[in-house]
Amino acid sequence: MKKVLISLFILVSFFCSVPALYGQTDMGYAPGKENETPAGEAMIADVLIARPIGFVALVVGTGVSIVATPFALVTGTTHEVYGKLVADPFNFTVRRPLGNEW
Repeated sequence: MKKVLISLFILVSFFCSVPALYGQTDMGYAPGKENETPAGEAMIADVLIARPIGFVALVVGTGVSIVATPFALVTGTTHEVYGKLVADPFNFTVRRPLGNEW
């Protein structure tokens, strides 16, 4: 049980530190939305509902992409497989501003 908790802690720490590696502070910038702040209810729903669902989609998508990679190598679609199964859930879960665009 202790090994599972340590592994989970390392995994969560990794996903929390990855956006810092990019050094982007304006990830949520969109023209015309400078003064819009999401409501508190939207932030709560995002943290309690959307982010956990996004994390599950990221884990499942990563597993499926590992299985699909040999087939994607044959067809030359590894970039599309990675983009749809790993990058999109990662961006939704980690890089998206809290309470926005979901």
